[in-house]
Amino acid sequence: METSSIDNKLAIVANIRVALLTKNYEEMTDALRRLVDYAPELSWEELEWLSVAYKHCVNSRRSSWHTVRNALDRAELLGNVGNITIAETMLRDIEKEMRFHCKNILQMLEQKIIPNAKDDNTMVLCHKLIGDYNRCLAEFEVTPAIFTEKSFNAYREAYKIGTKKLEAVSPVYLAMVLNYSLFLYEILNEPKDALDILVNVRNRVVMHKDAKKLDEETNMIFELINQNIGQWGQREEAKRTLRTDNPITLI
Repeated sequence: METSSIDNKLAIVANIRVALLTKNYEEMTDALRRLVDYAPELSWEELEWLSVAYKHCVNSRRSSWHTVRNALDRAELLGNVGNITIAETMLRDIEKEMRFHCKNILQMLEQKIIPNAKDDNTMVLCHKLIGDYNRCLAEFEVTPAIFTEKSFNAYREAYKIGTKKLEAVSPVYLAMVLNYSLFLYEILNEPKDALDILVNVRNRVVMHKDAKKLDEETNMIFELINQNIGQWGQREEAKRTLRTDNPITLI
């Protein structure tokens, strides 16, 4: 990399650090796009910046989208034409912004970052992020099946690489497994597959030599995995009991 390019990269990195400190995530995503253009082979710290910036930008809008969507449903139920129009306009604006951010990070991951990735942690995180942001698009786009399939393929690839290459106690691996299982459970309606994945990773963690030395981040993710195993297991058991003890009589 030439001196001018190095200087440009250092200036961009400085902008990213300031934006992170001030929690200006919009500015942070702008700087990250410039960084990827200059040097698509990101360090682990730079990749974490990418994950944090887009997570904040998209999740805040995703939360707003669900709030406005609920308001629109109530307005439609009450026949309030004025509120329907307002809510529909707001939804379109939020969706436009979410689409912008989701497609930006997906394009960077697929076209620039993954082709230049050198290690397994990077590959797992990148495929996880592709799964996450395609899932987000599937929530509001008019052709959700396309994005659902892309999300599934990305999570499956991340799971395949992570299970083969990463330690069971890796926070990157555990976060990916958690999101993959949520996708299977909530989007694909495959509770058995979701539970199987979580139980398998829990067993691997428990048997790992460092199981009692988990750091705070890893322990938090592991607790969420355990919570979902408990909650989903109870729901599936209740369904089986209902089918067994309360057969439906055809009339």
